[in-house]
Amino acid sequence: HSFLSVSSTELGKSAPGGFRVGNDLNEDNLLFWEEIRRYRQAMSNATFQARRIFKTYVHPESESALDFSENMVQVLYDEIFTNHAPTTDTFDRAEQDVIEIMRMRYFPKFLDSDVCKGLVVAKK
Repeated sequence: HSFLSVSSTELGKSAPGGFRVGNDLNEDNLLFWEEIRRYRQAMSNATFQARRIFKTYVHPESESALDFSENMVQVLYDEIFTNHAPTTDTFDRAEQDVIEIMRMRYFPKFLDSDVCKGLVVAKK
């Protein structure tokens, strides 16, 4: 199974806390991903929302800062704060980076976790 296909299923959505299997960084990655999905759906006040997401997950000094490259941080900063023109695709590259991290680091752990095994048994 792929990360995106499982995360979109009822099984993936019904996991207590989603793919949260005891790792704070994984939790922050998931929260960022969920924020981006909501951001795209409600583009009202996009600049405010984009700034909030940046300050929470992208700014290197944030408690919940994810491991983005300096280049990624600068590109996002410029688009959100300098150009003041965030769009629905502002966070696309950052989101893809986070999805890849979750797919490679955390999804295999989730598949092997008691949470996942319990959900599979419960669905049978």
